[in-house]
Amino acid sequence: GFAGRGYEYGPLFQGVRAAWRLGDAVFAEVCLPEGVDGGGFGVHPALLDAAFQVLLIVGGLGLGVGSEQVRLPFAVSGVRLEGGGVVRLRVGVRLVGVDEVAVELADECGGFVGVVESLVVRSVSVGQLAAVGVGRDCLFEVEWEEVAAGVVRGGVVGPVVASLVGGGVVGLERLAGCGVVPDVVVLTVPADADFGSGGVVGGVHRVVRETAAVLGVFVGDERWSGSRLLVRTSGAVVVEPGERVGSFAGAAVWGLVRSAQAEHPDRFLLA
Repeated sequence: GFAGRGYEYGPLFQGVRAAWRLGDAVFAEVCLPEGVDGGGFGVHPALLDAAFQVLLIVGGLGLGVGSEQVRLPFAVSGVRLEGGGVVRLRVGVRLVGVDEVAVELADECGGFVGVVESLVVRSVSVGQLAAVGVGRDCLFEVEWEEVAAGVVRGGVVGPVVASLVGGGVVGLERLAGCGVVPDVVVLTVPADADFGSGGVVGGVHRVVRETAAVLGVFVGDERWSGSRLLVRTSGAVVVEPGERVGSFAGAAVWGLVRSAQAEHPDRFLLA
């Protein structure tokens, strides 16, 4: 049923072992597959995902027979974790609002592991989910395509590109005031090393907030309706074998912008 609506879980993410319903609450047991170590995490991502899967069957948040909508985690707050390395969890999920649940995590003996005071879900259509999905049998490769330089469009050689100097919404407003709306606006994400005394965590939060604000202006302000935003990062993704992600801010921004691309096709680019 889940797979038919776009939730295609691989073996690592099939961790729900049992579930019981009591009114608007669901209790469940989830675990990691045999041989998977939970060490190195507060809660292993696959184990946490299994805990969140439980919300799909809570009254008021269920998929519904014949539903054309699927519900995905959208925002979390009030997260607290203790300990780590567990491979099994007991989970309690209860409704706390419209499309909002609280999630409690305990170990096999009932000891506290963590809590998510608020997990908000949002509906997307099956078609939207399929548009960003990857088929099981797809094979991809990186291929360079040769293009002709100096392609003339409307008397202009190539698109008009402008860099967002100063960053953020203020820089975007300054650019809009110049009178010529560029085809492409380039927003460069600063490197983690430039965060200074605020530290990496604070820097990541700031960069994601600023990027989200620019994305919001781009889709909400008619002046930018004919433009695209290119978000430029460095070290945010692995592009060569053996590499490691070197930018926490860039990686977080990639997740944010990819979500925006799914909601607003052809408006945002990632480099």
